[in-house]
Amino acid sequence: MRQEMHRLFLEDPQNPQVVKVSQSLDKLLNEFDRRKIAQKKK
Repeated sequence: MRQEMHRLFLEDPQNPQVVKVSQSLDKLLNEFDRRKIAQKKK
């Protein structure tokens, strides 16, 4: 997903898809962090 965001940005930094992909990536990374923290507590 990071590569997709980078590719879109290089093609057209004003492309609204760049923001959508970035937000999706943020959500996934936040979920990953939550699960990692929850796993450490077990």
